[in-house]
Amino acid sequence: AANVSSIDLHNLTVDQAIQIATEILEYKSRNVTFITGKGNHSHGPCKLKPALIQLGQRLALRVEILEGAVRLYS
Repeated sequence: AANVSSIDLHNLTVDQAIQIATEILEYKSRNVTFITGKGNHSHGPCKLKPALIQLGQRLALRVEILEGAVRLYS
């Protein structure tokens, strides 16, 4: 698909990442792959992936779970 953008969020806090992701999805693009990394930097399980999945559901977007990433699209 053309015009697919990917945004690397894996160095941000979950709050920062979700804020940025929300702005991108609401104002710029409805087809974005968010790079979450493997969760190596966080203690315990990756918190970013579930937060992005929840965001996708809240914005009524489709969610595709990838290796180290989450794609949200309409």
